[in-house]
Amino acid sequence: LTVSNVVPLGCHLDEMLVTVMYGNRAFGSVHLPAMDVEAFKDNHLHVPDQVFRVTDNDAWNDFAGGLLRNQTLKWRLRSKASITAKLLGMSMTFHGLPFDKEIDLTAFNGMQDVYIEAFDLSHSTPKELLIRMSVCIRNPSDIVITELGDLYFGIYFKGAYMGNVTASGAHIDKARSDASDKQCMRFGQSGHNAMDMVGTLHPADHNVADELISLYFSGQKAEVSARALSPHADSLPLFDKALQGLNLKTSLDGDQTPLVTGLDFVSAMLTPVDNDHATMQMLAKVHLQDPLGADSSLQIFNVDMDVNMSYAGSLVSSARTGPVAVPPPNTVVGKGSLQVPATVALTLPEASLVVQGVASSASR
Repeated sequence: LTVSNVVPLGCHLDEMLVTVMYGNRAFGSVHLPAMDVEAFKDNHLHVPDQVFRVTDNDAWNDFAGGLLRNQTLKWRLRSKASITAKLLGMSMTFHGLPFDKEIDLTAFNGMQDVYIEAFDLSHSTPKELLIRMSVCIRNPSDIVITELGDLYFGIYFKGAYMGNVTASGAHIDKARSDASDKQCMRFGQSGHNAMDMVGTLHPADHNVADELISLYFSGQKAEVSARALSPHADSLPLFDKALQGLNLKTSLDGDQTPLVTGLDFVSAMLTPVDNDHATMQMLAKVHLQDPLGADSSLQIFNVDMDVNMSYAGSLVSSARTGPVAVPPPNTVVGKGSLQVPATVALTLPEASLVVQGVASSASR
């Protein structure tokens, strides 16, 4: 706490019980220790840790909600002060002087800078899509919250509900000038707080969920948000009301683990169409690994493949299967392979290489 604009004399300020207010409503009180203040300078006072008792829950909820969502806000400290000053060597004490100060606070600004440090679906089961993720939240404030309890969020994509996650034992204990948590350093050297979340996906709209999962499996980015649940956002009543509806927006990077790990020809019959095109009836073995983990089952109903074929380091054709129904057995658990029958349209930019490749295969 800084006491400034002390004129014309310095003085001794006795200990005070100060009422804390927001929007002209009192919601608690704090003890300020005695201090000596000097004229014409900033006087810094360290307020020791103490229990803050909320006296008006509605006023506190408004204050805490503003603290979380606003860039700045004001709170007000009001009391009656007793001061002792010296004038011409004489000590004089005055009691009951009004002490009423508004203080600007740098707040959390909606926690707008949120980054997903890790996202893992590999612990899923045949019955549940299990999420484990770590996020990094930048604190733009000098205020820290060392205990937030368990936080409850809904995950949303394109406005559609996807499922719930819980952040157990959450805290924001790195202020903006503090060194970031170790796992968050790549997002910024200071002010970034790590938070782990676990939960399940049980989407309300499966078409939107399919789009999200497709983006993730194909390595593409998706814009998602975590919205604090209502009417129960926090296991601690102190922050529950203030957190409800808080919306944390972020980007989910796609999984870089390949879904398709290989393709083998079981059989193939090539039929020329003209000098640049051909068709091929084939039975392909497609090798897959399930990004949802070794215990999860992945059922494949259709395959649509674009394939480049090369020989001796050169592209000899590009092929497209179009949507092809995958016959049973069409389920992979962890890792496995499926046989896919298809008729493929080939484009042959280097027909001579195809002839060489066929001749070479025939000679062997």
